[in-house]
Amino acid sequence: MTGFGVGRAELPEGEAGRVVSEARSLNHRYLELRVIAPPELSSHAFFLEQQARRRARRGRYSIQVRVEGPPPAHLELDGDIRLTGRASLRLLQRRRQTLQHPCI
Repeated sequence: MTGFGVGRAELPEGEAGRVVSEARSLNHRYLELRVIAPPELSSHAFFLEQQARRRARRGRYSIQVRVEGPPPAHLELDGDIRLTGRASLRLLQRRRQTLQHPCI
């Protein structure tokens, strides 16, 4: 049972670039979670980890967040970007459930 999801959100007007989140999962007996974020988003890594822990029961997850384009002067994690990360997690969850209960 493996999965992969990618979510993207454009930075607000006046800022060039976008934030990309990638989530990967592997089958694992216990819950093992790792969040990788750039320095400008490191203060939000704990929030992302807590959101993932609320949705996942078991498995090995790696969530990577990165900023593409020139580094922004100031970056805050707003609702759109949070939704991007949640969408990646939901996609992984659906794929895992499909693999656990395949239609015959």
